[in-house]
Amino acid sequence: YFNNYISGAFFHRGASYKSFGNDFLQTDIQGFFVSDRVRMFENRAFLSLSYESKHDNTADTKEGTTDYRNMNASLTVNPRDFPSLSFGYGFNNRVADYNIFDPDSSQISKFADENTNRFFFGTSYDFLMSGLRQNASFSLSIANKKDQTFYKADQSNLYVQLSWMTEFKIPLITTVGYSLSSNQNDLQTFKASGADSVVSVTEFNYSALQFAAQYRMFEDKVRIVASLNPIFGSINRINFLGGATYSVSEHHNVDFFLNFIQNSAQADDFIASLIYRFNF
Repeated sequence: YFNNYISGAFFHRGASYKSFGNDFLQTDIQGFFVSDRVRMFENRAFLSLSYESKHDNTADTKEGTTDYRNMNASLTVNPRDFPSLSFGYGFNNRVADYNIFDPDSSQISKFADENTNRFFFGTSYDFLMSGLRQNASFSLSIANKKDQTFYKADQSNLYVQLSWMTEFKIPLITTVGYSLSSNQNDLQTFKASGADSVVSVTEFNYSALQFAAQYRMFEDKVRIVASLNPIFGSINRINFLGGATYSVSEHHNVDFFLNFIQNSAQADDFIASLIYRFNF
């Protein structure tokens, strides 16, 4: 109604609930979810909002209850002849109503008390250069978690991605990309009785390059694909991928790929795959 797409749900899954087809579903949880997607300016802008509230201990069988609050908001703008822009923000909150003792000082702390703030920015631009269609994109994602318990399990995450795609007059498409991932995890560890606790810091950082090409043949029935992905930092490896996709008919496809992964600290990997896909 009025360019709004509104949806909502109430859910209740008890502690003994079991889904053999969806093992990922959280059990012992109850709450509601509501979202709205608004189309504006002749579908040139989209605003999305969602909110979720839930809690566990549905049968009052635990010592206490943990409440969860999640919110997400995003705005996407697609102006004519200009780059598209996307902005996003979200937060996750988890608070328990029961306490535990700090092993280091015998002080009381909540079992869970944390907030996570997430920010996102992305842009993409289609344009012509030297008579060739180009697409340049950039995205930035930042997440920070603050832990108010004595565990002090703070986290900070930064992810940056850039890519440039070129579509040639011959049936060839090439992509060059770069990504950076920076992660820091804090955790307060406790020593023997009478000794002070220590906050340990663990970092996991890496960067990756991407060189990929796709060539179409026989009226797009065959697509030859090749890529090279070197990764540096906490992960050191080089991934070579080559293969082809054959479209047998409108709904039937056959894929064949060879993947060689050169690892720096362990044995190399070689993977061959033959996949038949039926889409309906």
